[in-house]
Amino acid sequence: MKITEGVQLDSTSDIAEFLKPYRDSLSVQMNQVAAYLPQTLNKQGYESELGTTLCYSLYAYWTKVHGDSKLPVLAIYNTGGLRLPALPAGQLSVGKVYELLPFDNALVALELDVQTLKQWIKLMIQAGGWPDYGLKYQLQDTTLQNLKMYQNGQWTAMDNHQKFIVLTNDYVANGGDQCSFLINQPRIDLKVTPVIIRDLFLKYVQDVDTLRVVTESSL
Repeated sequence: MKITEGVQLDSTSDIAEFLKPYRDSLSVQMNQVAAYLPQTLNKQGYESELGTTLCYSLYAYWTKVHGDSKLPVLAIYNTGGLRLPALPAGQLSVGKVYELLPFDNALVALELDVQTLKQWIKLMIQAGGWPDYGLKYQLQDTTLQNLKMYQNGQWTAMDNHQKFIVLTNDYVANGGDQCSFLINQPRIDLKVTPVIIRDLFLKYVQDVDTLRVVTESSL
């Protein structure tokens, strides 16, 4: 269809008719049920149901593909990367997952020492809390207290000399959301590149069928 200046279109019906098969096909895909949610998953607050569950899906993927990891594995995600305030209880559609994670953010695995992790946690606290999996901490004045990680079914204190694998998205790993201190940190090969987090989370919820809500209290 050639359009030149001065051509008057009576309506958009021809274009709409041309796009209809694609729109209808996409609508069918987006309306498919991915999983069932027994309860609403909210985004706001520390250790939110939505944020912690998403971070757990990153952890579950990593342990499935890289089960031989020698370092402790944690997951951190920026709150702004989740574009819905909640996932309501009931049927979760594929389209709703796309609304939650509309960007093609890729999974990144960083190898961090405790000092860098503490810097990150302080930033998270200043921002009102970020979603994470496998972390527990308190802040007294400007000092982090009781920094623990969840590994092998229990909470253990962090050794100031150990290193960690921290899973996040490429936006944060490349310095987004004031995380410039992560840009030059070592990255671990994912074996499959790129792993789009939206696709990872969608497959996770489809596999579990009834979505297990992960919170710190459930660990």
